[in-house]
Amino acid sequence: MAPSHEHAPPPPPPPSGNRRPAEVAAPVPPSVSLNGPAGAFLVELLIYNGFPFKDHWAYFVRSHYNTEFGVLIHATGDVRNGF
Repeated sequence: MAPSHEHAPPPPPPPSGNRRPAEVAAPVPPSVSLNGPAGAFLVELLIYNGFPFKDHWAYFVRSHYNTEFGVLIHATGDVRNGF
């Protein structure tokens, strides 16, 4: 017996042309104070795109006396094998 197409559901309606894509909000970075507990240093992770090679990672530790100066510490290693 051949299937009957008399009882098939109607096709879905066409998509509406006035729909806008959902807006994705960018994450807001946390607020970090330059003045931490006594004797503490703010350590920043710097990631440089190394395409087509591996990325370069380093840490920057700011001076307590002049925030424009600090120490750059090269992070040797990679994500897969560790640092």
